[in-house]
Amino acid sequence: MRTDDFLTDYERVLREAAGRRPRRAPAPRRIARASVALAALAAVVAAVILVPGRGGAGPATDERPVPTATASPPVVATPTPGDDPYRGAPDSQIVAATAPIPGSQDVAGILTYRSAGGKACLAAGYVVDARVGRYGRDGRFTPLDAADAPGSCGDIRENLADFGGVVLGRNDVVPGTSRRAQAIVHGLVASRSTRVTVTWRDGERARARVAPTRAPEDLDGATGAFVLAGRPGVELRGATVELTAPDGTVLHRFEL
Repeated sequence: MRTDDFLTDYERVLREAAGRRPRRAPAPRRIARASVALAALAAVVAAVILVPGRGGAGPATDERPVPTATASPPVVATPTPGDDPYRGAPDSQIVAATAPIPGSQDVAGILTYRSAGGKACLAAGYVVDARVGRYGRDGRFTPLDAADAPGSCGDIRENLADFGGVVLGRNDVVPGTSRRAQAIVHGLVASRSTRVTVTWRDGERARARVAPTRAPEDLDGATGAFVLAGRPGVELRGATVELTAPDGTVLHRFEL
């Protein structure tokens, strides 16, 4: 499954614009806050731009950006020669939250870590022997390692303050199959008391359990982490994630 299959018009415009500028080095992985001042997309809000890491095993999958509603230019870090600012120390990685996959014996999980460049990083996958990883087409499970920069990274302080959290989505494949979709929604919230509700494209609703983060200072102050998997075969596109305060106030609604 190619990432391009899930590109929004907004992302295409950003990528086409980036392609017309001189490039000194490959674009780093990032979560950035993008500008809404695009004439061709007057009605499109800004997005949290996710650039998947190079690490991780398994078939090509899709990590989709999640719309937000703010306007600021993309921030692109310049890697130090010979060093990867998106690589994390292995001892900094934490399995922040887990959740059972409906109709399956598998468990989904979210891995968090702090990158060498000071960015909060997230990656989702399956949990085996207390390690978050991914399956290859041969059915072999490979744990994710922060040293391989497998996650999507960025400065998420403003997202936590403005929207109560950041939500990411990943389309994986069901272990032992080559095509059956497995959607995983994961993210961080500013307050652990935030309620996270996912409505899948088939109309089914589910609430994610928010787990406390072990080191909020490494995650730009986020005190809660969550992960939720859909039923095998239900794709990510069309899902909606709603963050709600304890008093019922909707903090933000993300459309995937």
